[in-house]
Amino acid sequence: MRASQLFGYTNHTAKIDFESVSAYVTSMQTAIQAGQLISEREFYGSVRLRSHSLASLATNGIDYLEFRGFDLNPYAITGMTQKQLDFLHLFFTYLLALPKQAGTLGERLQQGQAVNEQIALENPNQPSSQQTILVQIMADLHQFILDYHFEPRFLAAWDVMNQQVLDYQLTTSYQLAQAIQDHSLTAFGLKQAQSMKQELLAKPYQLQGYTDMELSTQMLMFDAFQKGLHVAVLDRADQFVELTYQKHHELVKNGNMTSLDQLVSLPLVDNKVVTKILLANHGMRVPAGAEYTDVETAVADYQVAFGQRALVVKPKSSNMGAGITTFVTRPTEADFKQAFQLAQAYDSRVLVEEYIAGSEYRFLVMNQKVQAVLERVPANVVADGRLTIEQLVAKKNDNPLRGEEHLTPLQNIRLGEREQLILKQQGYQVTDIPARGSQIFLLQNSNISNGGDSVDVTDEVDPSYFAIAEQAAKVLNLNIAGIDIIMPNLYQAYNPEHPEMAVVLEANYNPAMLIHLFPMMGKRRRVTKKVLELLFPEM
Repeated sequence: MRASQLFGYTNHTAKIDFESVSAYVTSMQTAIQAGQLISEREFYGSVRLRSHSLASLATNGIDYLEFRGFDLNPYAITGMTQKQLDFLHLFFTYLLALPKQAGTLGERLQQGQAVNEQIALENPNQPSSQQTILVQIMADLHQFILDYHFEPRFLAAWDVMNQQVLDYQLTTSYQLAQAIQDHSLTAFGLKQAQSMKQELLAKPYQLQGYTDMELSTQMLMFDAFQKGLHVAVLDRADQFVELTYQKHHELVKNGNMTSLDQLVSLPLVDNKVVTKILLANHGMRVPAGAEYTDVETAVADYQVAFGQRALVVKPKSSNMGAGITTFVTRPTEADFKQAFQLAQAYDSRVLVEEYIAGSEYRFLVMNQKVQAVLERVPANVVADGRLTIEQLVAKKNDNPLRGEEHLTPLQNIRLGEREQLILKQQGYQVTDIPARGSQIFLLQNSNISNGGDSVDVTDEVDPSYFAIAEQAAKVLNLNIAGIDIIMPNLYQAYNPEHPEMAVVLEANYNPAMLIHLFPMMGKRRRVTKKVLELLFPEM
């Protein structure tokens, strides 16, 4: 009904000419000047030729086509399922491959509108009067898929639509007619709206239609849509998108890897030794340590040089806390060797560093200005006196904010070899029931990607620490960076005579923005908007 010329959205007086781009622009301008349309946006045709403006359309041609003649699917939370979109993609590709038909474009449009009107007003409880034609079109489409070797998802989308062509009782219109036969359409609509609202609010951090992508990328795309940028997903699995404003194009990977940073930044920050040398040369306090390629040499130094120190054993190059083991007390030689081997699974070169006591903070720096500060608490559980550690972890992982692959604001806590090694240092096994109220740490490194908790403290940390993070980003020549700093007291102003008040652990060239967008506690920081501001200053 919505697509009907009689009952749906339509412009009865405005006649828009599609014979050419210039004819389209001229007829649109004429309709606006005659008062038949308020603006181009009021034209309710099933297709609109789009550019930045009518003037741009006349000069530069069509940027894209806007299809408007679709009824929303009341059973899909986004108004249209992925299979419906895939079928439309397939169908439009098929139309492009057809030879030009006889007659003028205007005549063919009139014929199409007449058929559309007929189908729009058909009884949904009966087969379509056009079923014979539809069956033939679907057969042609199937052959088209086979001839041009389309991806399996297009065949799956065709199959769903073909079943609806063969059996009208599978169509959305029939299902809707059955749903409202004893109730009003308004009552049905309210029921569906309430159900979908509840579903959306359960996961407000997701961008529907792109929930398989990393969360920082989802939110960057959401903000880009809001600003009117054209967003093209180039590679979903690799989080590669292209953003366009007029003739300005920018490529973005993982939400914040952009042309703003230099090629050398990635290998520089990946190399934790070089990073520490550069920061130390500019007067910043960094953890003392040494690099090893074989466990025998490391063990010899462990026995002689490290004394009774607490230690951190980690790969020379790693991200998101992978392969890092922290010992807050001197480990046994066996545990030290095990930690070394865990680190070597990620890099043959292993760093053994002094453990720095204090809370760890992530400073997100963009354009050498701090945008957000997050306190990162290592993965932990709080005992209730009844559940085992294993059960406490499972209970905490039930939080809908937790998940895997950076598709949720927080990551699940694991109970792998590394976590059990840390529990052993505290005298626990996963089957133990700790005393009520005791906090049990599964890791000592505080990466959110390893199940840690996040607390926004941007408005609480003393501003004197901002300068340290900003200087670190400047020294490493990073435009978008995550600087990790350990501080005993975030409220106490930094004193240069006591550099131990701020120890820079490392820098990250691809900082996960999602931890600032949706912290476990504290204020949310929409840092994705700052990325767009840096990429498109003209907006």
